Amino acid sequence: MAEETKNQNLTITCLPPTTIGTSGATGATGVAGFNPAGFKTYTGPAAWSEHIFYEATMLHQVRDLWMRLLGIHVPLSDEETVVLRNTLVESFLVHVRNLIEFFREEKSAWGHVHIDDFLGNQQAAKWRAKHLDETIKKKLNDHWTFVSTHLSHPSRERTHNGQDREVKMDELVSFFDSIMKAFVNAGGVESKLSSNVDWSRWRKV
Repeated sequence: MAEETKNQNLTITCLPPTTIGTSGATGATGVAGFNPAGFKTYTGPAAWSEHIFYEATMLHQVRDLWMRLLGIHVPLSDEETVVLRNTLVESFLVHVRNLIEFFREEKSAWGHVHIDDFLGNQQAAKWRAKHLDETIKKKLNDHWTFVSTHLSHPSRERTHNGQDREVKMDELVSFFDSIMKAFVNAGGVESKLSSNVDWSRWRKV
């Protein structure tokens, strides 16, 4: 989104995916040639690919910010530090869940962007058979269930006092990087990816 949400003294600018990693990005006006009015109607695989780029890139950004928070003494109260850490972990896991829903075989009933939109049903099935073995499929399902149960929904099964809530960010970043590389370099995907963002992190050299 490229819209502003205002509530009294709070103003939040929601940046479009193309500003992530852009030095000095300040919102819609910080993107050369970006048209906020046209953003809402910008559709198709190229546009959708930017959302996937955003999810995967934010895993890196949030993980790095988390490591900085652990390594420095920030002038925050204990309560504020807990709030900030929870915010980072929850943000990280939201991106994890969105990537899982893009790659796994089950499609959302809400018509969300899916890998089939880039490869077609048959080719996507072959891609999953090649790159998502039973172990990886189980990890995807387990992570999706974990996030859905303990974060995305106020479920009765949600754990208390941090029990069983260990989130290994580095492992998850590496895990999804390997899947992203398989996707970005799959035959037929290149022409459908947006040229507005840098995919080099996942391209084969």
